[in-house]
Amino acid sequence: LGVCAATAAENRWGWWYNNGAPLPEERRINIVAQMLTNGGSAAAAAAYCKCCKNTVYKWWRRWQNTGDVKVLVGKRGPEPVISAPALLYLICISELNRAYSLFAYRERLRQDIGVDASEVRICVALKRAGQLRKKTTIKKIEGQTPHARILRQRYFLTLMANRLTWGVGAINRYVMIDEMYLNFDDTKPSKARAANGHAAEVLDFDSRGKKVGQLAAVSTAGFFAQFVYPCDQRSTTRDLFEWWLVNILMPNLHPGQVVVMDRAKFHDPQRTSSFLAMVGCGLLMLGPYASADNAIEYIHHIEKCYLRRNVPFARLMPMTSLYLVGSMIQPAHCANIMHHVMGF
Repeated sequence: LGVCAATAAENRWGWWYNNGAPLPEERRINIVAQMLTNGGSAAAAAAYCKCCKNTVYKWWRRWQNTGDVKVLVGKRGPEPVISAPALLYLICISELNRAYSLFAYRERLRQDIGVDASEVRICVALKRAGQLRKKTTIKKIEGQTPHARILRQRYFLTLMANRLTWGVGAINRYVMIDEMYLNFDDTKPSKARAANGHAAEVLDFDSRGKKVGQLAAVSTAGFFAQFVYPCDQRSTTRDLFEWWLVNILMPNLHPGQVVVMDRAKFHDPQRTSSFLAMVGCGLLMLGPYASADNAIEYIHHIEKCYLRRNVPFARLMPMTSLYLVGSMIQPAHCANIMHHVMGF
């Protein structure tokens, strides 16, 4: 890692700065190329850098002063999500090309140094290095992977096969379920716009206080099986979901119906399918992170719009407010959304 020729400024600050100014692109890439030729030492330095830009500076300065990149036992950080040479090269090109997309970074790694890394791994590496400006979530990226696209295609092929088997009225057999979380706490100031002399009132769903959860189902017949509960564990547990499924949802189902649910961690497809088989119903899984294919997500948006109409009451009695807005959902809206989402 230190065999490469460097100027006095580079010896002091590493290959990142030249008397306070970034090095030219050609010089940076030449230095990175020389680092990659050294192999083992470059990999050792990158393996201990914790995938963080500031830590890269620290380990570089430690090597300049001591000539060693060893770390104390038990203080080693997480392993890089991509190879060490690819990580160093990715940090270099991201410093110079902030407008690159994840696909562009992937192509540069493949064409320049022959490393074929997925967009998910590149996103994680850039996030840990503090180089990713756009707030791209891993869920959105994983939802676009080839495997996720195959599962989504399989889902719609199943819908088409069922429609050919059951006829036009097949859409009436589907029931979509999902959970929703709301936060009515005032731990953070709300950001809203209002006329001069009037206080802006808005629900703050992103506070870190106590949350309220809701489990419900939707079909062409309407919105039903609503259950509102205080979310003390920051999420829905498997026991709570299965209790709602057996005691609230299944008594409202008819034999022959198909329940559609997403791939949340607390959803066990085998156990859920066995429970539904007791009442003669089936189970169909959505594709990974395919919230746009779930009709109840649109119902959740309508509920939040209703809650914003009377913010003081919603803050005072959140669980009662959720039950009230659930009773305001029109069956005609549910039928239209089901047709729109399922493409029937």
